[in-house]
Amino acid sequence: MSKTKRIIRIMLALNNNNSITAKELAKSEGVSERTILRGIQELNEIYFPVYSERGRNGGFSTIKNKMIPPIWFSEDEIIALFFAIDAMQYVGSTPFSSSYEVILNKLFNMIPQVTSDAIENTRDKILMWQPNIKVDKKTLRDLYDASIEEKTVNILYETTEDEIYREIEPTGLYVYNGYWYCPAYCRMRRGIRLFRVDRIKKTIINSNSHSTNIHLNVKEWLYSEYESNPIKLEVSLSKEGKRKAESISWLRDNMEYNSDGTAKITKN
Repeated sequence: MSKTKRIIRIMLALNNNNSITAKELAKSEGVSERTILRGIQELNEIYFPVYSERGRNGGFSTIKNKMIPPIWFSEDEIIALFFAIDAMQYVGSTPFSSSYEVILNKLFNMIPQVTSDAIENTRDKILMWQPNIKVDKKTLRDLYDASIEEKTVNILYETTEDEIYREIEPTGLYVYNGYWYCPAYCRMRRGIRLFRVDRIKKTIINSNSHSTNIHLNVKEWLYSEYESNPIKLEVSLSKEGKRKAESISWLRDNMEYNSDGTAKITKN
């Protein structure tokens, strides 16, 4: 077995166990304990966090879910991954602290030059752009954390007439047409309400847990909202109107084309 492969196997074993001894690792890998200890030392040198604990129940361990073991991708998979990450830069603010440019730079440093050249060529040819509104990163993170931990949030929300205080139970976040939205149960209104995140001026996460039995995720909520609030629409479109309406997905999906180049939209 090559040295690189052995170190990767040690990394995987540490990642999959709460604690494991050098003796146990040596037995599973068919090598000496000294070889295992050298491998662990090399992992520490590349900043993979390995911790040792002495005593009867001691052993080696690592912080769970902080480091991802090596994953092998084909060139097409790497290009697809870069395209997906690159597209996220055009969303604007996100709940996550890491810069997508930093992530891309890390990946660029780990791939062959020929793949790097292929990616650069792809980035010049494909762009997923959308307008975005600047949103406070802390606000996004608070709403995200509260939805994951099922905690309530006190918010100061800007309406067309005034600023109001509400205690809400966020279900998640989504982006639409450049805006971040947060469907949440409003304790005052006793129902799900939709809040546009750039209009939330202040957030404070509470220790209170969600009080309702509403366990919809964002996708489920969007589908249920779409089904429960149908829009009846009948529109006749000229050739130019058809061309412009085709750029809006929900209009395009309900479009009937005429032989003369015009179209009709019927939505019940």
